[in-house]
Amino acid sequence: MRYESIDNQLFIQNRKKLSQLLKPKSLVILHSNDVIPTNADGVGF
Repeated sequence: MRYESIDNQLFIQNRKKLSQLLKPKSLVILHSNDVIPTNADGVGF
């Protein structure tokens, strides 16, 4: 495994906090994956 496991409750609580901050009919897009290296010089987004 690359990283130590994080308790799922952290993500559940954070989603609840975020949803309380949003206005009705809002949309949020979160990128949550590692940045993929494209070659030795850079990364792809």
